[in-house]
Amino acid sequence: MVDGARLSLTADGRVASIEPASGGSGFLMPSFVDAHCHFTGMGLRSLHPDLSGVGSRQELLDVLSRAAAGREGIVRAHSFDESRWRDRELPDRRDLDRACGSAPVLVRRVCGHLGIASSALLEMLPAELEFVDRETGVLTESAVLGFEELFPPTMEEYEKALRFASGEASSRGVTACFSMEGGPGLRALLKLGPDLEGVVRLNLGVPWKHFGLALECAERLAGEAGWDPEWIRVSGIKFFLDGSIGARTAAIAGCYTGTASSGELLWDGDDLERALLEVEGSGLVPVLHAIGERALEQLLERSA
Repeated sequence: MVDGARLSLTADGRVASIEPASGGSGFLMPSFVDAHCHFTGMGLRSLHPDLSGVGSRQELLDVLSRAAAGREGIVRAHSFDESRWRDRELPDRRDLDRACGSAPVLVRRVCGHLGIASSALLEMLPAELEFVDRETGVLTESAVLGFEELFPPTMEEYEKALRFASGEASSRGVTACFSMEGGPGLRALLKLGPDLEGVVRLNLGVPWKHFGLALECAERLAGEAGWDPEWIRVSGIKFFLDGSIGARTAAIAGCYTGTASSGELLWDGDDLERALLEVEGSGLVPVLHAIGERALEQLLERSA
């Protein structure tokens, strides 16, 4: 009942008619759709130390020291933002080693495009891994964005993460999300999905390197009995043309303050055009991350 009117709903939840009503009471509030989120990532962050409130490099190291004490496995901390610190000086691997001893540690910046690894964690990384500065311990772009692919959380952790994310979304009135999901997160959603179905509708974007997996999952979700395509579906392929301003990896027109760096384009223009055409031909939608001026220019050239 809404302001003296009664809504008639179809079986799929759509409004079929609005009819006058003489009595009764009720309340209708629109729900919200999050057009760009990282659903499983939000849930996984709830399981690890949150550094969003630290105000200095030393505070960050103190939090990490406490987190590493007696903890087994990799210490994964997240969401620091040095732009709000008094000193704005990033720690390096040696600082993490002094604070955390021999513990493998990864601390990620709030943008997600930069992380800092301890020496113990650097030793665990493949020698051929790109975007790793083994002197400072700084990881950027695919090295940090794809960290869960190198060291996947357990299915138990994914289940806790997904339930947390579902609860958070529901508590804020969010009933549908367009979520960017890597390979491990996508597999976890498909494995655990039936138990979580109906909480939040999920439309998924998957990184280009998992294009084949995305096609396989899209076909499975469309044809497998028991899956509701209105609840979960794969519809997008994510392309990173550059990085972030905060990590100083966005491909800007000038140089970042105090450096000779202007960021980096992550795609060759011709390769990007071929990949975009392949995605469009598959029926999925390209989802493009382009932050700096040079990345935007590259994108505009491809769409001209």
